[in-house]
Amino acid sequence: MQRILMAIALVILLSIVGLIFERSSRNSEAVIRKNIHSLSTIALEMVKAQTALEATDHTVLTAQQVAGLEDAMINALAMKASGFEASRLGMKIEVVTARGKAQASRELHRFGEWYCEPDVQLLNKVNRLQQLQLLTQDLFPLFQVTMCYLNSDGSITKSSASSFD
Repeated sequence: MQRILMAIALVILLSIVGLIFERSSRNSEAVIRKNIHSLSTIALEMVKAQTALEATDHTVLTAQQVAGLEDAMINALAMKASGFEASRLGMKIEVVTARGKAQASRELHRFGEWYCEPDVQLLNKVNRLQQLQLLTQDLFPLFQVTMCYLNSDGSITKSSASSFD
């Protein structure tokens, strides 16, 4: 009888610990969701700041700068949410430039173990506005940053910030 009571007590204790862990995980993901939205805007501003450092090959961002941005975003999320897993974070950075009358060109950078995609690609937005003759050369380069986090339930938290926001 004593063993049965001990077993029941152990099951109850494990259930309580499981519920606490599950609630903590959900709270952590809520914090991550909230921060993904603000960090995409911060990442956009960081990318914009790199335009003054444009490389001689006309790329706006180097691999080292993208790695630095990735580290900054991971560190920011890790500080805010104890359950944050860097392997679940993905980011896509789009830079669209136009020189002279040439067609706009796109520079892409990604990090993360899976592909993160915006609802609308920046180049598609630019092409539509160029067709309507609503873009001038002095507006380039244009930027879009999309951050995604794969939640434990399989859903994706996604936020994009662009030059058009």
